Amino acid sequence: MNRWLRHALPILCIVTLWSGGARCQYDGLPSCHPGTPFYCVDAACFREAPSSILEIYLGLCNESLQFLKTADGYCASADVTAVLYDRSGKQLAGDTYRVRLSASRYDETTSVDSCKTLTMSFKAPPGEYRLAVTLADRDSRRKSVIEALTEVMDFGESPVLSDIGFIMAEESPGKSRWPGYQANVRRSYGKVDEGILFYYEVYNVAEGDSLGVTYTVKDVEGGVVQSDTDLVATVAGEGHFGRVPMDTLSNGWYLLELALLDDTGGQVVSRSRGFEINREEFYLGRDVRDAVAILTYIAGGGFIDSFADADVEERKRMWEQFWREKDPTPATPRNEYYDEHVKRFRYADMNFAAGVTEGWRTDRGRIYILEGPPDEIESYSMEIDRNPTEVWFYFDNGRRYVFVDETGFGDYVLVDIR
Repeated sequence: MNRWLRHALPILCIVTLWSGGARCQYDGLPSCHPGTPFYCVDAACFREAPSSILEIYLGLCNESLQFLKTADGYCASADVTAVLYDRSGKQLAGDTYRVRLSASRYDETTSVDSCKTLTMSFKAPPGEYRLAVTLADRDSRRKSVIEALTEVMDFGESPVLSDIGFIMAEESPGKSRWPGYQANVRRSYGKVDEGILFYYEVYNVAEGDSLGVTYTVKDVEGGVVQSDTDLVATVAGEGHFGRVPMDTLSNGWYLLELALLDDTGGQVVSRSRGFEINREEFYLGRDVRDAVAILTYIAGGGFIDSFADADVEERKRMWEQFWREKDPTPATPRNEYYDEHVKRFRYADMNFAAGVTEGWRTDRGRIYILEGPPDEIESYSMEIDRNPTEVWFYFDNGRRYVFVDETGFGDYVLVDIR
């Protein structure tokens, strides 16, 4: 992502609270800012007696910041400000952190693989809050903001689970709730052999008692695609790790549900959070729908029809040839065109959904996929005499796209191109 939304309206991520127990459910997270600096934010709720604690995770890759040449290579730095406001707008907590990235070679300064995860945390009493996370590149002076509404409550006295924390399988030094690992901020997994690694805590179980744990994975339509009821029993006050095999999961979003069971096998409490499977290689025997969606705006209808009707081997050949012909650097192992296109598709699908319409099918999603992140966005959401409007500017080609939410339900329709 190498473009800057200078006047972008902050992404609003709604956070709700499950009333059956004191736990936080972040329906709008994880969230990534579409401009430059590009970064992603997720959050999870735990208990640190006597308070609840909101942990905030920020993921930032080298390509997002401006690097300067130094005697030892290249360096970049940014200031991260996280602020928690109560319902009246009063600041409850806040802090600023300095992030530094380094690279020994120039090509590393634009790498999407060299990333850093920052963990922040705020203790908070029960209540509703607004979380604002700002990232400011110290050298380019560019700034991005992600906002989220959150509600934190007491974890109560009944047995209850914490949030599910999704983490990376690669070991990482540093102090964290899960020592030796780092948060998977985007909750996205691409390597079959690593599985979906997660972390959780259990509260309010009497000393000496134990509860069984079971997990279920559901697809976006609510169908159960995987489950395990033989996990080791757990006791209160300890952190626990789990791993979900992903070799049978197609690309797409899933829901992981954890449940505590009593000694009769009855469910005591449950917890759920979403995650994504996003492999670089499709399993073209069963990922046909996802693959066709990826191709929709850049391949002809005849090719797509033939691709969908082909057998697995022919489909694989067509897929590889299609992307090979678009590879700007065929002599290198990486296909930059493919990587950028899939990145745009995934972002559009996650951020521009409108009702039952998938994000990539909306007008904003289509333009984002074809044009990339806009250089500038003008947002008009609070005007009395006009419907919510967004104007996207692309300076390289001089285009301007006007989207209007004519229904008031977030379905922005493209009404003008200049």
